[in-house]
Amino acid sequence: VFATVSYAQPSGNGLLFHMSGDRSLAADVALGDPEPTYIHDVELKDGGAKGGFVQCGNSQLLAWDAPGNIYAQRGTLAFFWRGRLPIGETPFPIFRVGYADHSSWDLVWLRIDWNGSGFEGFVTDINLALPRLKHTVQPAPAPDKWVHLALAWDETKGMQFFVDGRMVAGKDTSMVLYAGLDQFGPHSRII
Repeated sequence: VFATVSYAQPSGNGLLFHMSGDRSLAADVALGDPEPTYIHDVELKDGGAKGGFVQCGNSQLLAWDAPGNIYAQRGTLAFFWRGRLPIGETPFPIFRVGYADHSSWDLVWLRIDWNGSGFEGFVTDINLALPRLKHTVQPAPAPDKWVHLALAWDETKGMQFFVDGRMVAGKDTSMVLYAGLDQFGPHSRII
């Protein structure tokens, strides 16, 4: 279950993509295509963290085009998320952004996951380096608790990971992130 997906450029270029889930799966703000490219087994509901939310079923597919809506060089991906079912020790994907063309086996450029004991996020640079940020959460969030997750990246400065508005991990580094991106969306191994 997730709500209010936003992607913004920290360089002052502003909001590139925002999907509130209040009225439809189309983005409220999009510099690329606002319509989802894949929709299966999802429902819009009332009562999210801030307005509506998207409830994802067990066989859900949901993705949007990345071109124009997200840039690889720098940005921040932020959204509210809750599990709907109790969370255990089994790792699972929460959000993915996929390469348009790359040599990595899964074509994942950005990933936010539940790793069995907390949240982690990373971006993949052009050389397949994976600067990974982790945050242990004990106990696991209850199925009815909304968690705000935000991953910020900048190829000249590094990465920062925020949970509920608090920076929980960071890495100062430089990375070569400039790349073509294809799709982004929740809860799928490959986007």
